[in-house]
Amino acid sequence: MGKPNYVCSVCKKNFSRKSNANRHSLSQHQGLAQIIPVGGRENGFWFPKANYNSNRSFYEDPKKARLFDILEKLVPRFEEMEKVLSNYSSEDKQEISGLVIIQAISSPDPILSINRSLDVIRKGRLVPKMINCVAL
Repeated sequence: MGKPNYVCSVCKKNFSRKSNANRHSLSQHQGLAQIIPVGGRENGFWFPKANYNSNRSFYEDPKKARLFDILEKLVPRFEEMEKVLSNYSSEDKQEISGLVIIQAISSPDPILSINRSLDVIRKGRLVPKMINCVAL
C-alpha cells in the first residue's frame, strides 16, 4: 500500500488514492463519510500527517460526529420537506419532521429513507386535491 493521503471521517481508515477512499465511502457508509486529506483541516479538526494510524478519534465523540455527518447530508431534503409541509400547523409540521428525521438516521440508507418519506408526504398532500378535481 502506498503512502496514506486520505482518511475516512467515519471509520478513520486511510487510503493512498482519493478514488479508493470515495469508493469506500459509497460502499461502506452510503456516501455519508467525508474523505479528508491527511495533513488537512476539516470541520475545525486537524488531521495530522503523523500518527494518522492511531486509534484515537479525531472527533471528541465519534457518535456525535457521525450523526452530524448524516444530518448534514439530509439538509437539502429537509428544506424541501419544510416547503411541502408549509400549509400544516407548526405542531403537525414538527411532529412529521421529527419522525422523518428519526426514521432516516436510524436506517441503513438515510438519504433513501428521507426521499421515500418526502414522496409519501407529497402524495398525501396531492391525493385529496386530485380526488376533489375528479369529484368536480
